[in-house]
Amino acid sequence: MNDANFNDDDSKKDVAEATSDDDVVTATSTDQQVVPPAPPVPPAPVTAPPLPTVAGQTVTSASPPAGISPELKGHLLRGLSTVSIALGGAFMSGLILALVLVGVAQNGIGSLGLPIPAEALTGLGNFLLLAVTLAGAVLGGEVTLAFSGGTGIGGGAVGGSLWMFPLTLTLATLVLTLWWSIRQERVAPLRSFRNRLIFSAAVGLGTGLFLLVITLIFSLRFVPGANAEFIVTSGGYRVVLFGTILIGGVVLIGRLLGARAAAQENWVGVLRRGVAQLPRALREWLLYTSALSVLFGAIAVIGAVILLWDTLGAGAVAVALIGALNFAGLPLALGHLGGITAQAGFGSFGDAQLVTVVNANSGWFWLFVGIAVVFSVLAALWLGVRRARTAGIVWADSWKFPVAVFAGWVIFGLLFFGVSVSATGSTGVFGGSGTAGIALAMWTPAVFLLWAAAIEIGAQTLPAVLYSISPRALGALAGGSATATWLNGPGVVTNGESAVGSPPAAASPVPVGVGGGHEFVAASTGQTDGNAPVPQDNEIAGVPAATSVPAPPKPLSPAGKKKVIWAGIGVGGLAVLVVAGAVTVSIVNGLRTPNAVAESYLSFIADGNASAANALVDPNVSTVARTHLTDEVLQSATERISEISVDSSASPDGGEYAHLDVSFKLDGVTQHGQLTARKGDTEWLFFDTWVLDSPLVASVTIDVQGPGDASIGGVPVDADSEDSNYRQASPVLYPAVYELQSADESLFEIESSTLLVGAEPQQSAQIRFVATPELIDTAQAQVNALLDECAAQTSSDPDGCPLNAYVYPSDTPVTWQIVTYPAVEIADSGDQFRAEDGEATASYTRELFGTSEQRTEEDSISFSGSIEFTDGEVTVVYDPDQW
Repeated sequence: MNDANFNDDDSKKDVAEATSDDDVVTATSTDQQVVPPAPPVPPAPVTAPPLPTVAGQTVTSASPPAGISPELKGHLLRGLSTVSIALGGAFMSGLILALVLVGVAQNGIGSLGLPIPAEALTGLGNFLLLAVTLAGAVLGGEVTLAFSGGTGIGGGAVGGSLWMFPLTLTLATLVLTLWWSIRQERVAPLRSFRNRLIFSAAVGLGTGLFLLVITLIFSLRFVPGANAEFIVTSGGYRVVLFGTILIGGVVLIGRLLGARAAAQENWVGVLRRGVAQLPRALREWLLYTSALSVLFGAIAVIGAVILLWDTLGAGAVAVALIGALNFAGLPLALGHLGGITAQAGFGSFGDAQLVTVVNANSGWFWLFVGIAVVFSVLAALWLGVRRARTAGIVWADSWKFPVAVFAGWVIFGLLFFGVSVSATGSTGVFGGSGTAGIALAMWTPAVFLLWAAAIEIGAQTLPAVLYSISPRALGALAGGSATATWLNGPGVVTNGESAVGSPPAAASPVPVGVGGGHEFVAASTGQTDGNAPVPQDNEIAGVPAATSVPAPPKPLSPAGKKKVIWAGIGVGGLAVLVVAGAVTVSIVNGLRTPNAVAESYLSFIADGNASAANALVDPNVSTVARTHLTDEVLQSATERISEISVDSSASPDGGEYAHLDVSFKLDGVTQHGQLTARKGDTEWLFFDTWVLDSPLVASVTIDVQGPGDASIGGVPVDADSEDSNYRQASPVLYPAVYELQSADESLFEIESSTLLVGAEPQQSAQIRFVATPELIDTAQAQVNALLDECAAQTSSDPDGCPLNAYVYPSDTPVTWQIVTYPAVEIADSGDQFRAEDGEATASYTRELFGTSEQRTEEDSISFSGSIEFTDGEVTVVYDPDQW
């Protein structure tokens, strides 16, 4: 039906409706019809007198200057108003986004590592600029950031972009534009489809261009210094492209719906009429997709609030509501056994992760599968009873609904679903780039194609099966009126109450009992609800008129029902077992991840259970080097690791290896380490195993000074070297804080006895043995005794003594007295000593030329010697050549 005919029909219909109200003009017969008077004849236009003519010339009157016609001017004004409505919706959406972002994320700017000072998002002016930028993202889906700065001869630049449609707000903007377009078409209709198409394209392009201009002019700019600036904008080709497509498409749809609106019909009724007039496959796809989005959108909102509440508090509700359609993609894809890909890369390095319900490591994700199955069954029943009932599957039409679903998911997945982030940076001659994103797996639309095919087959078979089992159940699940119409005729029902199309006149009502005290009464009068077009050429829903109406399905006998019920119980029980088994496997595998194995390993170390840690992860060192990897040594530590954390930098995603970043607290400092895990053999066909390849042990090179022998937890630290004063040991230890003990604590002690072993695989430390006060006292006593023995001699130069006095003659007897014993100092080697700052006097009688004189000579005492250790006994030996 062309637009001209349609407008004529609308005019006739309006006249008919006007004549069917209270002011009705009736006629008693065709000869006595009331004929309205003829309209008055308009006065003839006044013509100007003819201009004089000149011989050989023809003088013509001058034409008035051309101008814009009132009709064109009206279309321009209406186009501008539609652009204004679209821009207003986008800007309001931008305001909402700005409020949420500023309120929730302002305090986290510093933690994001972005060069955006917090003051850039404060103040009314910056807030409005941010709202304009986000308004462009509503219709373009992209925000870009550029930062440049530098001082002196150095400088740098950072750029990045975020691509993500705020789908809920984008949809709200499109619905607002749709409403306005319907209203405009009803107030000032366009004459043809061609005009509507041109008008819609012009409005869409105008919206995109205008939005591009204002987003470029009013970009969020901040200049923190003379040589630095950052700019956040959404201006780009995407604003024009998607603004033209989305707004132009919605305006065209709104104009077409408005052209078909009935008088006094509200815009919701217009939408219902438009949906009813769509081809069956598109209508069913639209209803199916809408219901699916609402269901999983609600699930996404609940899940997002739960997950974000601890971080955002009440702000989690706003984020969840705004991102409902964005978040819904995850449970929607996983619930239909599809996949989500998450990828990240820097430069030429990258990693991709595939998340499915199988490897999602959460048994709760299987609940999404159960919801999808139940919804699909209900959708099949709901769609099936709103079609013409057939005797079997009509394969010729079975491809339409699945293809529509597949095409919808391809378009949605490519253009609207997911998020993508990219960044580039450079400073001087160095630069790099990175990307990250979340998207549908490429094969996910094919999975939805299979689900839609199953729903299509179910729509043609399940209603008859369920009716044969329980008519009440079919009526309760699919709708009473729709089921009655499906049962009694081939008419297609477009909503839950009204039948579209005329069942055959011969069809007789078949009362059907339903639950809840209702009855199905078949409509055999051939009337329609007037809200949808009656199929032409006596063909209904693709079923030719010549096709015979199949007989109504026969309910099963009680015995048959019992068999079906028991079969259903068996199949349902098997399905429950399969789902429960899948959930169990998923939960168990969720506990057997590389992270879980690493956490167990670190927990053993934290508990001092070295034997369990050794059994879980081979230390990969020689047997001789394992002497300190024991429970006794680890439990002797004064402090073990705590506050354990494990993060997968490359999750398994079906691969064979996983890299793990581990951290823990030790001695008040957070230590970081890396572990590598590989996938082991599957246990019991379903359960994953992971093996850690890299142990968290450290080989500590200890430089030992001094003659002592050290031990850790009672296990000696072997230090081998030809130089007894400098030795080296390399024990292998688990991370902890250990106390070093000396093998003979009565003679030598370790100057600093604490050994901190961190997460690094190669570490070094130094220990130094010093003489104990007991050893110094022993050496001092022996030195004093040596001097006492020397003082007992009468020689001026006692043998083996550090005493010496000059007397003449040399054999003059001397009386020695120790005035001050020298202080003993033991060398670092531990086998030498030095005694200094002592004083002695030598008294003797000097005889010269027959006279005698008593004299006293003073002698300072400083000497060295060696210390010998024999069977724990200490012996000081005077040896002036030792030191």
